[in-house]
Amino acid sequence: MLALTPSSIETLAGAYIEAAITLLVFGLGVPALVSQLVPERVRSIARKTSAMIYSSMIMTGLSALGVVGLSVLLLLRSSDHGSVLSTEFLLGADHAAILLLILSVGTAGFNSWGLYAGEELTELLSERVVGRFIQKAIRGVEEFPELEDLLQLAELGRYKVRVLDTLGTIFDEMLERKGPGGHWFEKALRAVELAVWDGDSRNFEQAIRMIEKAVMTLQQRKLEAIPEMAMALGTLQRVGVQALAKDYDPVAHSILGIADLLAEGQNGLSSRVTGMVFELGVEAVNTRSHLFAIAALSKLETMCSGERRVNPATSDYLGLIVHFWYSGPTARQRAEDSLRQMSFNPSLAECLRTARQYHASRARFDTADNLEAMIAEIETA
Repeated sequence: MLALTPSSIETLAGAYIEAAITLLVFGLGVPALVSQLVPERVRSIARKTSAMIYSSMIMTGLSALGVVGLSVLLLLRSSDHGSVLSTEFLLGADHAAILLLILSVGTAGFNSWGLYAGEELTELLSERVVGRFIQKAIRGVEEFPELEDLLQLAELGRYKVRVLDTLGTIFDEMLERKGPGGHWFEKALRAVELAVWDGDSRNFEQAIRMIEKAVMTLQQRKLEAIPEMAMALGTLQRVGVQALAKDYDPVAHSILGIADLLAEGQNGLSSRVTGMVFELGVEAVNTRSHLFAIAALSKLETMCSGERRVNPATSDYLGLIVHFWYSGPTARQRAEDSLRQMSFNPSLAECLRTARQYHASRARFDTADNLEAMIAEIETA
């Protein structure tokens, strides 16, 4: 037996209880304090994603409860009320409980800081999103709320690379397991488009490589995957427009390379491919991205150079030509040089009229009006 008087045991027990309460408040307060230093989006996602903080806080609470319980037993022992445990045992157990409580508090603080300040949150969220998305997509579910959490992180900027990596994993897994059919493909493409918004050139490169990989996989399926190919082209076009708006011309140039591959595939998507090149070319003219605009025009020249009749490729080519025509003397000279290299059947004016109807039917009214003006110029020249 230790030489401790009842009053000294009571003092020790009281000190243990005070220490336990202090550590408990600290252990529960650290995660709450750290969480206030990060955006609300991150906090809401962390609550859904991670059990680490809560498990640490539970351990802190249980440890504190153990300290209090052992201290109460010490008090019972000191007053000879029913405690059958020795004072030595109770003191040793209380010491161990205090150490466990200190360890729990430290773990809670470390986990909360690691979750919010490090990469732990994105890793946990990525695993959760990929797993649940694949399960739902295979079952044919139409809605994927998990993607919303992913996109909330993408809005914060620093997480965009990891978010796009996660979407790339989804595309790889799903195209291998299930193929492009179902709602999942459209939802994932839309997520890529939103994730890259306001990103840097590296983010745009990631997105374009991801879509290119998916497109090349789909191309092997030929006619079976035309609807999904059309969706992918639409996303490529919108991502390219964003890239041009941010002066990421080299990134946008890579889309023209994808257009080449698709045009060579003879997969029934030629009009969509030329339409995408047209839209990107117009955006380049409007944003003064002259090198890309010239590259897009050259691409359309190639795509319709072998044609001897009016078709969507010719109409898209003439649609871009007219934007050059009314963008200044030098740009008009480039358009005139291009027209002299092409042949039109039955005539340039007739092809321009057909192109005007084509663009008007697609609500490209500025292009249609410019074509009308160009027709009037040519006929009165």
